[in-house]
Amino acid sequence: NYTLSVEEAKSVCRWVKDLKMPDGYSSNLARCADVENGKMRGMKSHDCHVFLQSLIPIAFSSLPPHVLNPLVEISQFFKNLCSTTLREDDLVKMENDIPMILCKLERILPPGFFDSMEHVVVHLAYEARLGGPVQYRWMYPFERFMGDSKRSVKNKAKVEGSIVACYLHRETIHFCSHYFKDSLSGRHGRNETGSESFVHPLTLSVFNLPGRQSGYEKVCFPGERVLKSAHVHVLINCTEVQPYLEAFLTSEAIPPEQSSSKIHELFPHWFRLHMYHQESTHMIQHLRNLSDGPVSNVKQWHTYFVNGYKFHTHGWTEGKETVNSGVCMKGVTENGEDDFYGMVRSIKQRYEV
Repeated sequence: NYTLSVEEAKSVCRWVKDLKMPDGYSSNLARCADVENGKMRGMKSHDCHVFLQSLIPIAFSSLPPHVLNPLVEISQFFKNLCSTTLREDDLVKMENDIPMILCKLERILPPGFFDSMEHVVVHLAYEARLGGPVQYRWMYPFERFMGDSKRSVKNKAKVEGSIVACYLHRETIHFCSHYFKDSLSGRHGRNETGSESFVHPLTLSVFNLPGRQSGYEKVCFPGERVLKSAHVHVLINCTEVQPYLEAFLTSEAIPPEQSSSKIHELFPHWFRLHMYHQESTHMIQHLRNLSDGPVSNVKQWHTYFVNGYKFHTHGWTEGKETVNSGVCMKGVTENGEDDFYGMVRSIKQRYEV
């Protein structure tokens, strides 16, 4: 058997105490970490689920391989089991692998840890084959609903009637909210389209992306270098500009290894001259306005909602229990497509649509 030392247990609890999760990902796990005694106390079922599925491989990454590997395997098992898309061949493999994983765990964990509940895991992959993704079968939606119902009780002498009255009130408001204008935001779920902004079909595609800003609006005046960099970024990510970008690379005979630097240096000026020599149409007028570049006075906010997620600027998240400023996106370089990780420093509107 392997047992963490007192200092190792305190180190794990200290790490959990300082850990910050995205908004809505989990509850505040820092309240469960008892650093002084090196124990985790008062964890709810969802807290255990998050810790088992996502945090165990990181929290115990310094353990010896013969101890860490079974923990990572059981963590990955639950992560795959709870994914939104399940493949039958993957589930068959998981069903065959889980007995071996449990045997590895029995070699490093004390015998008292194992009872009938630990061995129920053997049947979970087969159950997923029969019932489908677990998101439609597990208890978390019902627990949230029951929690909302309990908190809605106003009359303790008539508990059931009070819950029914509040439920009818919520459903009536939700039904009426579908008749509001698109510009009015209501109380919708995180992943419903009601939280997104209204799309303008007559503008360029780069300005029709979903999302809406929130919070206090400020006006700032960024430097010329920042404005130019933002202008190039919008041009190369606009679908309507792509034919002109390809024509620029062809006409200037730019080799692939120099394309990135030449696009940032020469393309904005080339595109602006090219647009003003085109015959005026509705789309060309939009492209002309785009070629003029961003406005000098820029609006900025600290919060942005997009695709059911909420993002904050890094400065806004300081001192808070959650962090929503980390982003990951695909980027194209001379060497091909790659993942880029970064931090949201500011949320700004540089163009007037």
